[in-house]
Amino acid sequence: MRRKQSLAEEKQKVKISVFYALLSLTLIAILIVFYINNIIASNNLSVETNKLKGEINDVKQTNDFLMTEVEKLSSFERIKQVAEERLNMVYSDSVIDEGKVIILKKSDLESN
Repeated sequence: MRRKQSLAEEKQKVKISVFYALLSLTLIAILIVFYINNIIASNNLSVETNKLKGEINDVKQTNDFLMTEVEKLSSFERIKQVAEERLNMVYSDSVIDEGKVIILKKSDLESN
């Protein structure tokens, strides 16, 4: 009878051992899946970060170009040239007479 009891105990121990082994393997598999998922997510974020950095560089280059254009278009020489050619203005180094009034027609400005 002791033999049957010891055999039953051994079978129960084996069943418990198999259960814990399967449980351990399942947990390890789940952890591996989460680890791989994190690696994939990290790689996707790296790709997106690099893409955004490229877009930022493009915007910076465009901004630099536009700042150069603003500086060029707002230079005194250009403004003087436009005033002389389009508006028939004359540059004078002397002090402006306070008694003079300059009248510009809107149609003259729009035609140029």
